[in-house]
This record gives sequence, C-alpha cells and structure tokens, in this order.
Amino acid sequence: MSDTRSADRWAVLGLMRWLLAALVVNEHLVKASASWQTVLDRCPFRGLAAVFGFFLISGYSIAASMEREPQHFYRRRVERLVPAYYAGFALCLLPLLTATGARIAAGGLTVNWPSPLSLLATALCLQGFIAPVATVMPQYWSLSCEAAYYAMAPLLARFESVAWGLLAVSATIDVRAVVMHWPGHVYASFGASALRCAWLWLAGWLYHGRRERRYAGAWFVGVVGLLIWLACRHQEDRLVGSRPTLLVVAVALAIVLAPRLPMSRRLARLLKYLGDLSYPLYAVHVPLLIWLGLYRTVPPLVSVVVVLAAAVAVHHGVERPLHRRWNARRKPPEAMPR
Repeated sequence: MSDTRSADRWAVLGLMRWLLAALVVNEHLVKASASWQTVLDRCPFRGLAAVFGFFLISGYSIAASMEREPQHFYRRRVERLVPAYYAGFALCLLPLLTATGARIAAGGLTVNWPSPLSLLATALCLQGFIAPVATVMPQYWSLSCEAAYYAMAPLLARFESVAWGLLAVSATIDVRAVVMHWPGHVYASFGASALRCAWLWLAGWLYHGRRERRYAGAWFVGVVGLLIWLACRHQEDRLVGSRPTLLVVAVALAIVLAPRLPMSRRLARLLKYLGDLSYPLYAVHVPLLIWLGLYRTVPPLVSVVVVLAAAVAVHHGVERPLHRRWNARRKPPEAMPR
C-alpha cells in the first residue's frame, strides 16, 4: 500500500474515532443536563454502541502497528495510553474536591467518592478487574479492557490460531448469553461489554491480516454485522440505542473502504488531527461534565465548549510535549566529528 493511501486510511478512521467519541460525550451530556435530552432522543446511537465501534478500529490499528514495527510494542502502547489517561484521572479530583458530601448529584449523574481500592485499580489500569469502576469516570471501564487486549497482541501476532479461537469462543458466549437472557448480560454489565468488545477487537485484528484477500472486506462486514445484530437484538434501546448494528457496520465499512477514498493532504491532516483528539476527549469529558453539572445554570453548549477545549489542551499541553520528549530520548546520538 502506498504512503498516500495509508495516510488516507488513517485519516478516515481518525474521523470515525472522533464521531464515536462525540457519541459517548453526548450520552453523558444528556445525563448531566436534562435540557439536552431531546438531542439523545433524536439520536439512534448510544455511547455503548460507539465503544463497540472503537474496539473494532482498535483491533485493526493495533494489528497494523504490530506489522509495521513489532519491536518495542509495549513501550509504544504505554506512551500512547499514559498521558491522556492520567490527565483524565487527575481531573476526576475536580468534582470530588469541589462538592460537599460523599455523594454528588450533577444533573442525572450521581457520583460517590471512590474507594481507595478503586483509585488504586484505576491508577494501575485494572479498574473493573480488581475493583469496581469509579463512578466519577465510568468511561474508564473500556480502557482497562483495551490494555488487556494490548497485552495479548504479541501472542496473537505469533499464533494466529489463538486469535481465531478466542474470537469464536467470545462471540459464541456473548450471543448465547443474550439469547438465553443470562442474568446481568442483557443489561450490559462490565463483564458482558468486555466480552463483546473482545471479539470485536479480535475481528478488527484478524481482518487486517486478510484485507488484501478477495472478498475479505465483504466477509468482514457481513460477519461483524450478523454477530452484533444477534448480540444486541434483545438489549434495551437505552443501553445500545435503536440502531447499534447500523453503527458498527458503518465502522466496519469505513475500515474496508478507507484505503479507497482519496482526499487532499489538507483534509487528511484535519481528519487525522480529529482522530488524535478523540482519546483525550474520551478520557476527560465525564469529570468535567460532572463538575459543570454542579452549577445548574451552565448551558449544555458551554459544557461542550469546555470539554472540547480541555481535550485540545490535554493533546497540546500533555500528549505532544511528552511524545516529543520520549522520541528525542530514543534518537541515536549524532556521530562526533573526527
């Protein structure tokens, strides 16, 4: 694949990541501001379905990263995850220290002081595994799942059959659990969502290795669409929206068609930049919405502006400086003149 087509591919997927992050923000903004309710009523997609799309893209992009540069994979993932992750973690203290009492009500968002174990688990990116996810940053449940999938990537790159086996097992359990109405699963508890995200991540991973094969794109979109329809058809609209299959299929189509969509360099840079903002936007928006929700006179549009400004600030003030510093340390020293 040429460099131009590769850049166009990641630009399109950057736009998709931005749109998916916006859906998650919209979900929490509705809960923090009742006046925003009509926006959610008109939107057939929910934040949980958007997270499913995120994992489809994540599996595909991590496979591309492993193919392009298998060395130092864990270091690159840590450097990508850490800056915005801990910026959002630090911001969670803002509503906790501002409000009075152990229970915070900000619009429809109700927050309890996290336990020391929850804070420790979040600091170690183990929330949801060794302790409940803190209510002040509920979106962080997906980040610990993603870190767990990252940990498997080198193994999957070496043994493809393991990826196929995990995909078959996780998708089968997920679909069967929903069809059989297993307690807790239909209502998308943490374990259920993590299981669904696992097979979506694996589907994206495996498609990347077969993307050049004939009809691979059609099989990818068709199988993912069928499985997500089977997995979501018995879940309530308030959890996954009325069109979760449409959203996930749109993401799968974007993955397949992205290399075939030419665009100008300026547009590609813009879309890639939006994609770069999607992760800090996802990480920081809930604590800020809770904090702004404490002041009931703050209009929803002001909350949107504050959240977007915070994402830009974290990207330019935290992520980029740290990445530049880390990259500078890895550059080999220049040869001394003789």
